Amino acid sequence: IDPIGSSPTFIHKNDLKRLAPVWNNMSVALQSDPPAKKAWGWVIEMYGYALAAYKMGIAHDLRPQLQSQPPWDTEIGDFLSIHF
Repeated sequence: IDPIGSSPTFIHKNDLKRLAPVWNNMSVALQSDPPAKKAWGWVIEMYGYALAAYKMGIAHDLRPQLQSQPPWDTEIGDFLSIHF
């Protein structure tokens, strides 16, 4: 499972068209799972995306320098943007 985390995700529209229904179903299933809902809270659909992409075999070209996400990124680096 790609650690897509804080960096923006760019996806080709054909991949998104294939992925969207699986992402939706995965997110709904996670919302119905009390341990998952408790663990992931309001970001559960982001985990749904990562899990659905993995299930569909969609890999990501990871570029973590695109975005810093404090408090996980503890140092100022060569980030192009910041998530707050």
